[in-house]
Amino acid sequence: MAVTSPSTWAHWFFSQKWVHITVTLGTLTALSIWTFTLNYKHNTPFGDMLPPMADFFWHPISSTRALVEVIRLNEAHNTARIQEKRRKLVEDVAKRTAYRRAHGLPEEYGMFGLKKATIDPDQVFGRDGDKKKEQKVVVVDDASPVAQEPKRLTHEQQREMVGELKKKWLGIF
Repeated sequence: MAVTSPSTWAHWFFSQKWVHITVTLGTLTALSIWTFTLNYKHNTPFGDMLPPMADFFWHPISSTRALVEVIRLNEAHNTARIQEKRRKLVEDVAKRTAYRRAHGLPEEYGMFGLKKATIDPDQVFGRDGDKKKEQKVVVVDDASPVAQEPKRLTHEQQREMVGELKKKWLGIF
């Protein structure tokens, strides 16, 4: 590269920091937008509904509307997927609670000997135990004002529980 004299406009232009910062940040921003766009188009199940890149330049309004619609569809799809996953987890907890009640097993305890949150299986599955009547699920936590009085363990049950914890290293392993 030819060296320019300090009194020329080219020397001033190439020695300014803002020129280099603008070029660098502009390039990085353009590359990040391009990467995000290709990643989104590849990973969304509605990627085929996105308009081509050339349409954003020639028809920006209709392309933006189509993009917003695809984003809404993708968010609705993700929300439905997550709700189904959470519903399955709630049903699993209700099934475990019903199993424990049916077999006379003690309630589950979490860390520090606190009772875990419980879900009433009758409200999830109905009175029959097999058929689900409503989607309404009530979760009762220990700190909740509607929490029931905890069942008191007998002296023998307490000794048995402490014996099980002593067998484990630090009560965990």
